[in-house]
Amino acid sequence: MKIVLDTNVVIDYLANRMPWADDSEKILNMVAQGEADAAITANTVSDLAYLLRKQLDAGSFRTVLMGLLEVVGIVEVNYQNCIGAFDFQMPDYEDALLAHCAKSWGADYIVTRNQKDFIHSPVPAVTPQEFIEKFLP
Repeated sequence: MKIVLDTNVVIDYLANRMPWADDSEKILNMVAQGEADAAITANTVSDLAYLLRKQLDAGSFRTVLMGLLEVVGIVEVNYQNCIGAFDFQMPDYEDALLAHCAKSWGADYIVTRNQKDFIHSPVPAVTPQEFIEKFLP
């Protein structure tokens, strides 16, 4: 199974934002154990870098981000994804871009806490809790 993680799910884990961090950790553990194939978009990496640099020293920042990238893949944000995102009837371009990237990558699900923002996504969106309830062995 292939999933794309929305930025908020990754931040929940890295910043230990409760009560959501536990669900995000469970999902990332599933991925680390090979029970799912997960990716984030390339722009999520830059968003995370921006946020983490404010909270961590340079060494910790590198360790945290590299640790994440050892577990999840990166979905390319390319010209086709940027243009194709306009085809979706989604009010937030960033969400439409993530949805198009997920579709291009062949994802089965987008895992997000903002499920309502992905109503018109071609890839179904589930909350972390829903994903765990459906797929945690």
